[in-house]
Amino acid sequence: MRQWKYRALPMLISESYAPLRWSNPLVSDCTLFNEQGRQMSIPAHEESAIYYAVNHHGMVCVRKGARGYRLSWNARRMTGHAFVAVLDWLQRQTQDDVWFSLEYYFYGWIYENSLTHAAACRRFEDLQDFRSRTLTEYAFVRPLDISTIPNRGSLVADGLNAWRTSNRFSAHSDLNCVGDDVLIYDQRESDGEFKYRRFGKNAAILGLMGGAWGQSSIGMNCEAPSSPNAGSGVGLTYSEVLDDNQPRFGSVTASISRTGRDPVWVTYDRLLLPSLDQFGRPIVICLSQVQPVRIPFQA
Repeated sequence: MRQWKYRALPMLISESYAPLRWSNPLVSDCTLFNEQGRQMSIPAHEESAIYYAVNHHGMVCVRKGARGYRLSWNARRMTGHAFVAVLDWLQRQTQDDVWFSLEYYFYGWIYENSLTHAAACRRFEDLQDFRSRTLTEYAFVRPLDISTIPNRGSLVADGLNAWRTSNRFSAHSDLNCVGDDVLIYDQRESDGEFKYRRFGKNAAILGLMGGAWGQSSIGMNCEAPSSPNAGSGVGLTYSEVLDDNQPRFGSVTASISRTGRDPVWVTYDRLLLPSLDQFGRPIVICLSQVQPVRIPFQA
């Protein structure tokens, strides 16, 4: 039986377990399906080697956990042979009480967790089409009517109610139950650009980017290269909110860039509220509520 040429992953795969062995994924901690669709085992702790195999060689990684399996692949690099082999393997996993998680890279990582066997098979087969798709935009905004907010979640509903009640829902006032979740922007007078002014400690963006990023980003242009909004044109919506002094609500799906890490796709409901600060200057208050990821053409 042929052995995989592990030298294709220079400096990443340890000589201590070369050559890698073909194996059965049901008894292996971690299995790779290579470019030809063949299976081989690899120690699960060799994350660098696995990352390289998935993102540079089009392989698919299957990790076996206590309650199920996690499949990882690069949607644009996965080979046809690997796809056919993994789909065949997946369709034969019919054990009861087994859950499947899918994580795949398509201009950013997308995660789908706790899928049943039938759902995992259907999703994996649907997603093969991603190999031939190309994106020219990495942020998509779908406007939603304000009247739909009560059905979308308590955070945005509470924020809208507080804004309507006070009519001056602002940075210096009592923000009640949503104060720790807000993100506040203001507009620079010199060039009209919007910049970060304040992050509530539970603001959704901090969960993604980290608290250190938040501390260093106060005063930064919200579309600067180091911002997760870079190149998205989100400032246009903020301008609309201040122009007519009316809230905006919508669903945003975006590939978020993170310094030193791969981008990741997120979908969130976003409520933008016009207001004034303690000096009477206009600001935009943002409340975001994370939702399951669905990029627009996703099956």
